[in-house]
Amino acid sequence: MYRQFLNVKLVQLLESSNCLQKHIGLLRLQYPVVKECGLWHKHPTKHFTLSHKMFESEEDSFTPDGWVNLWAKGLIGFHFKIVHPVIKEFHSWLLDGKTNQRIFLPLCGKSRDMPWLAEQGHQVVGLDCVEKAAKDFFEENRIQFTVSEIPGIDGGKLYKSSDGKINFYVCDFFKITSDIIGQFDAVWDMRGLFAIPGYEEKIKYVDQLKPLIKSGGRMLLDLAEPKLKIGETTPDWVKSLYELDVEKMFAWCSSIELAKTYDYENVKNYLMEDAINSEELAAFRHGCYGIVYKLIN
Repeated sequence: MYRQFLNVKLVQLLESSNCLQKHIGLLRLQYPVVKECGLWHKHPTKHFTLSHKMFESEEDSFTPDGWVNLWAKGLIGFHFKIVHPVIKEFHSWLLDGKTNQRIFLPLCGKSRDMPWLAEQGHQVVGLDCVEKAAKDFFEENRIQFTVSEIPGIDGGKLYKSSDGKINFYVCDFFKITSDIIGQFDAVWDMRGLFAIPGYEEKIKYVDQLKPLIKSGGRMLLDLAEPKLKIGETTPDWVKSLYELDVEKMFAWCSSIELAKTYDYENVKNYLMEDAINSEELAAFRHGCYGIVYKLIN
């Protein structure tokens, strides 16, 4: 009888724990900073704040102008210098085992994943607000290209490989539409959503992405989750996106699955070096987990 009583109490405790975790997920949406010990605060610190040293002013951080400044300073230590291991691992799932699929890489930088995906037989489209990223991408990969204006977007440019396999749009992501860029069979979002500041802006990003994905299209979403120690805090821009948050943002998807987690400590040697020393990027290299989701529209 006593054992049965304990079993009942254990089940109740587990249920309470699961409920608490969901409430924590909701609270993280409302408050920018959290301590691992469970104490909540509204005032962020500089911990993990890239803008502290990478930008001339914090107001410019993670805006198009802020990213342009970051690239101009050579602070791109967040970039992988090899094909990302995640896209290699989940490539077959993302493209549903098919070839000649249209795949979109939002906020792509000069990702090595684009030529690799083109080599796999796909039509690759990247987008970034920094023109230097496009120039560096084609020059470093020794790909012949042409440049033209993007109709309907002032100042927007389209870099296109001579073989037509890779299109690189240089413009504000929030100005792109399916009429301009078309729809896609697959999306590889490698920290694009993560790079958008603020929860409301992230919602807008997802809403902007939705009409670009075909019905039944697939998406691979890679986020970064900071490691927290008791007493340390996380600023708003790096706020966690737990499974509860992803399910809320992508409620229009028919399937959402947590596919993989990994430690940046194990992939830090694959990241590019910065032009100058950055304590914040060093913290990013050693202090984050990667969290990967598989989604189907």
